[in-house]
Amino acid sequence: MANRVLIGPKGGEYGLYVSQDGVDVLTADGLLFDSRTGSGWSIASYGEDSFDTWNEADHTITHGLGYPPLVAIRWSHTITSGKSTEVYNPCWASHWKDLTPVDKAYNGGLRWYHAPISGTDPFPDNSNSIVVQNMASTWAQGLIYYGYIIFREPDYTGGRGI
Repeated sequence: MANRVLIGPKGGEYGLYVSQDGVDVLTADGLLFDSRTGSGWSIASYGEDSFDTWNEADHTITHGLGYPPLVAIRWSHTITSGKSTEVYNPCWASHWKDLTPVDKAYNGGLRWYHAPISGTDPFPDNSNSIVVQNMASTWAQGLIYYGYIIFREPDYTGGRGI
């Protein structure tokens, strides 16, 4: 079992350090938490919403930062007592459903992108909003719930988010 939490000196500097599951905090460089980083990322906005998978259009979330910020989004289709029982990263999938007399494509999931202020650049240098897309087809019934955090930190992930 790896050492995951350290309160004390690491590399000669005192602090609180937490590593990822299965990674030894004493040797890890990329930590889940490092108290030396100061206050961490500042949050510009956050929220939650849902899609009706039958026919709902894309959701636009305006942040007004003028650049593509770092974004975290998670989604679920299972809510019990107000809490998600399963949570997924942004993703979508497609497969065929065998229906007589005609097979139907089934799509499911959620994805997002930075909306350019003007033009159609998929990786814009300027952005005041993100667009969250419901990737479910009309054959997928129910709701997709999602929560998001938009940080003031510029997006260093190339649009993948965290």
